[in-house]
Amino acid sequence: MSLKRKHNDSLATVNQPLKKSKILQDHESDQEISDDGMDTVNIGRGGFDESATSEDSEDDASDAEDSDEEQVDGTVGEAGDVNGHGGRAHPSPPKPTAFRAPTTQEIRMIKEAADLFRSNSFKLQLDALLPTVTPKQSHLPPLEKCLFELHSILTNLPPISPNLPLAAAAPLKTQGVSVPWPTPPPTAEAKFKVSFEKPADIKVTGSWANKLSVIAKDGEGFNVDLALTMPPGVFNEKDYLNARFFHKRAYYLAVVAAAITQSKTPSVSVSYDCPQGDLRRSYLVLRPNPNGSAMDFTKSKASIRIHLALDPSTSPISLSRLSPSHSNLRVTSSEINHPTPTYNNALLQAYTPSAHLLSIHTFKTQIDSFPQALSLLRIWANQRGYSAKGKRVVHGFEIVGGEWWGFLLGYLVFGDNGKNRGNRKPLGRGLSSYQLFRGALDFL
Repeated sequence: MSLKRKHNDSLATVNQPLKKSKILQDHESDQEISDDGMDTVNIGRGGFDESATSEDSEDDASDAEDSDEEQVDGTVGEAGDVNGHGGRAHPSPPKPTAFRAPTTQEIRMIKEAADLFRSNSFKLQLDALLPTVTPKQSHLPPLEKCLFELHSILTNLPPISPNLPLAAAAPLKTQGVSVPWPTPPPTAEAKFKVSFEKPADIKVTGSWANKLSVIAKDGEGFNVDLALTMPPGVFNEKDYLNARFFHKRAYYLAVVAAAITQSKTPSVSVSYDCPQGDLRRSYLVLRPNPNGSAMDFTKSKASIRIHLALDPSTSPISLSRLSPSHSNLRVTSSEINHPTPTYNNALLQAYTPSAHLLSIHTFKTQIDSFPQALSLLRIWANQRGYSAKGKRVVHGFEIVGGEWWGFLLGYLVFGDNGKNRGNRKPLGRGLSSYQLFRGALDFL
């Protein structure tokens, strides 16, 4: 049966000559080419005129007719594409355009931005702000090399045998390093000795270890906190009395400062610093010397702070002796010894670096928006002087660091373990960073 007779009714509506469709062209290319020529299909005004030179078998002719029937039954578009149901008919690939429909994930993000941040534009502003206050990853390799070099220097320090405080400090003075003795300084009649052993542990702590650092106002930059755990062999169980612990700590810090100063690498300037002028809590500050070396971390806008810490599991000093009601400054001329809560708290600070690091890491893993909310809260605090950095600091916040604001958010989400909470409900873990930030401001 010819195609013209079989589809005369369906082809009568075709009044204009059309271009050959892509599917028909593909079909033609698949036909077997004979010696006389190739099969052609001409679409005329009133129907099809078919001429075929390949007549190898009746099966081939029947297949060609069936294929042509399926193509004719399809829909002919303006561009000449035929969308039929034939086995060889495939839709043409979409043309590339400058715009596309949003994906399911993007639609969900848009809805969350409108619900949790009240405005899509405000969400975009926050996303653009946060990268500008965090360290750039491309500037960190020199800093990491410097930290590895410091670790190598500190783990290879030789021990120093016990000696009286003033006698032990004399060699350091000849090297240009003074010991930051707290008040009152030790005397020649001191009944204790100071010594040195290499650190039992060295670890990066604070916001830098948890990747929560925020640049300070007034160009102070970032702080990389390095905690050196002092070995228990340099202390004894009575060192909590009369500032013995702080004198031994000051000597230990001076030995570390002398070792870094005498080493040729890394090229850093070493200085002492202390919060609120309290020499009992002195630490070292290492700032890079711009020389273009592999350890020059000037571009990172960071400084390294070396703190001294104690391990509660190995320290010979009992924590029960450091409660606020205990008196650890004994005056022989006085019959009544008053409690020394500030003194005791300064000694307790040596036990906190590792504990604070683990607590903040727990908040970060259990609260989805904790990093962003903490960054917003610290930016707000830095702008208003509620931080230890900057030229103008609100009185009472001189010792407040990034971990303090992290504990504030953790308290608002988890409460105080169900004790003394009253009717106040904590914030939820699934809140956005902006909602956690506003919750913290409402609490304050």
